[in-house]
Amino acid sequence: MTGAEPPLRREIEWLVSSSTFDVPGRHVPSGSSVSFAKPTRHAGAMQVRYAAERYLVPSVDGGGGDFLVDGSVYDVIEIGMDPDRHVWFRIENRDGTPALYDSRCFTLTGEELAPDWVAQLHANGSLTLGPRPFLASGFWERYFDRVPDAIEVYQRERRKDV
Repeated sequence: MTGAEPPLRREIEWLVSSSTFDVPGRHVPSGSSVSFAKPTRHAGAMQVRYAAERYLVPSVDGGGGDFLVDGSVYDVIEIGMDPDRHVWFRIENRDGTPALYDSRCFTLTGEELAPDWVAQLHANGSLTLGPRPFLASGFWERYFDRVPDAIEVYQRERRKDV
């Protein structure tokens, strides 16, 4: 990469490299959330372009397959990283379903995180970045079970993107 590192890359590398997840002035225990200190833009600011040639079938779970269109730009609605540092993006695929995709199948087109996103470090060492309501325990299970309040929360958060 040439020039200065993009702000998103610096933020994620800082979060990953911080083994104790210390935030200046306080320690954040596992399972808790912390807001980003410096706001960027409103929700949906981060966007990625799907690059089908980067889909390493069959070795990469969560490639795009038939659910994403090569070269199309998608809003990232959540970012996650497992303890092994595998990064995934939650993106609405072409049928409107928010699904998880391997980050290696994308290039960044918009690198800033939304100001209302938070980081949550889980007890197993995984890390999730996204709107606070999406990080609530059991949110995605309730959403995919079509529980009305979860659907409303999702729609409200997505309307912020417009």
